[in-house]
Amino acid sequence: MARSDPDGRKQRFRVSVPDRIPAGRYYDPEWFELEKQAFWPKVWQMACRLDEIRDIGDFVEYVLLDRSYIVVRVDAGTVKAYENACRHRGAKLCSDRGNAAHGFNCPFHGWHWDIAGECKRVFQPHFFNPETIGPEDIRLREVRCEAWGGAVFINPDDDALPLRESLGRFAPMHEARNVAAMHARFWISVRVPANWKTVIEAFQESYHVARTHPQLMAMVQSPFETSETASRNGAESTQAIRFAAFRDGREVVEGNIGYLTSLSRGMGGSMVSAEELAVINAIRDTPVPEDPAEAGPYWRRLVHEAIYRHGIETGRPMPDLVAMADNLDSPVNFAFPNFFLLPMFGNMASYRIRPLDAESCMMEIWALELFPAGEEAPRLPTPEVWEVGDPRIPEIPTQDFANVPLQQLGMHAAHMEYLRIAVRSEGMISNYQRLIDGFVFGAPREALRQAQAEVSGAIDQPIAEFAFLDN
Repeated sequence: MARSDPDGRKQRFRVSVPDRIPAGRYYDPEWFELEKQAFWPKVWQMACRLDEIRDIGDFVEYVLLDRSYIVVRVDAGTVKAYENACRHRGAKLCSDRGNAAHGFNCPFHGWHWDIAGECKRVFQPHFFNPETIGPEDIRLREVRCEAWGGAVFINPDDDALPLRESLGRFAPMHEARNVAAMHARFWISVRVPANWKTVIEAFQESYHVARTHPQLMAMVQSPFETSETASRNGAESTQAIRFAAFRDGREVVEGNIGYLTSLSRGMGGSMVSAEELAVINAIRDTPVPEDPAEAGPYWRRLVHEAIYRHGIETGRPMPDLVAMADNLDSPVNFAFPNFFLLPMFGNMASYRIRPLDAESCMMEIWALELFPAGEEAPRLPTPEVWEVGDPRIPEIPTQDFANVPLQQLGMHAAHMEYLRIAVRSEGMISNYQRLIDGFVFGAPREALRQAQAEVSGAIDQPIAEFAFLDN
């Protein structure tokens, strides 16, 4: 078994050179088992959205690999999470979602718990030794549970870092956008024939955009890119298209509207809504400076002002897009270990990727919105699982899904020893992979705490120095 590591497999798949990721980490069953045992039980995981558990007694089953958890609303201000197992002989208490205001019944022998986790009924208790069924011993096993950003996260590790602290710079970036006030408009689920890390890494860099999403490149968001962002990204960045590429200010406007239209269509309206596009098109003919370098920031401000004003007029809890303009240049952001938010104006897409086995995973996409006053968000059912290639999947994820199964197959090539990482733009891949090693190889808790808060944030990061993990 991998824990004894007789053939050195565990060490062979360790990231020893930061810009070289061993290919076996993406398919080896023993490495996958190490992640299953030493990694996933120690990290925060987005279990459900608060939208799913609005009423007292509403519950959701969250499943990761062979572990099942119950997330339940106990009262208006309290959500709890439990291991989904009877304290008698382990039978699963519930599945999928529903309302258990009257508690959870074991289908095997009829034991009963209330939603606060207290066992209220043991069938024929005189059959048991009293010390075996003490009230505290047979309470549902509670799991750490915290809410952030309109979602519920769980962590099976009682000693883990507090959730918000673990999110690092990811948290304030999205709190400024009122993420906690957002609700889901739609939710889709896709089974992807690739390792969970293969899929995550497809969204941790924009290096792939030019080839994978060519419809975005001719009109890429240069009008929304500040000079500071362009300087930080560098001349070779796929998103650092210079304003000089446009002949005049009118081309800047038309190029940006074309880009936002393609993005809206390609993401199923989850990042830019049809309503926002209508607001933008309504100001399309507003005069802008002739010089493209001046027109970009000017047009950007006009768009932010128009969408902010429309949001306020329709009763949405809009962030001040104009005041936040310099902090709105990170459209894809990662939260360790498997969660993304992709914000634009008053909307975000949200991704969650969960492993199924060593070479398949489940990816879910939510469209999050700031809803107008008086409009209640829909109650979304558990989505049907689609397969890669399903025509209902939006265009941009479809393009990504076309790549990752090919990559997954290619990593099995006889001479594909490791993946080569671009140190300036694909560093997030190396950073989170080495943090996984920190859990697998038992790095000191304080080292894990520091690194965990640093790994999350905007994508396209350089490789970080994690000497305390690399030794």
